[in-house]
Amino acid sequence: MKISPAEKRTLKKSKEKLGKKIRRLRESQGYALRSFALIVDVPYTNLKYIEDGVNAPTARVYKNIIDNLDIDNDTRNKMDNLYTIIRETPPPDVCDIIIEHDGMNDVLRSLKNKSLSAQQLGMIKELFDSFETETIEGEN
Repeated sequence: MKISPAEKRTLKKSKEKLGKKIRRLRESQGYALRSFALIVDVPYTNLKYIEDGVNAPTARVYKNIIDNLDIDNDTRNKMDNLYTIIRETPPPDVCDIIIEHDGMNDVLRSLKNKSLSAQQLGMIKELFDSFETETIEGEN
């Protein structure tokens, strides 16, 4: 699939922004490149390429990075948006949620060709927040 020059620029900028955010967070939390690479289970050269914006993290590496850095919600959302632009897929934890809930694909597909307002998204979040973890009758 051929991508346009504008799409290439967007992809390049997104990888650079994500890499800078990862580097800034890693350094601000006192991790050296090599030690953090060990923590997230990736060769340090791969982590360097990610931080330099040359490569994008795989889902596994991105999840390990996110799981091992202290990230506020706003920064996390920005990073997730960049990851989604780069990989053209939701972040790994969102994919896990979709996989864990049978039928979620159909629910999300029902949103096709619809545009949700911030208020509607807030209502959906409130609904999801109201769910308690419980066993459905007949399930363990």
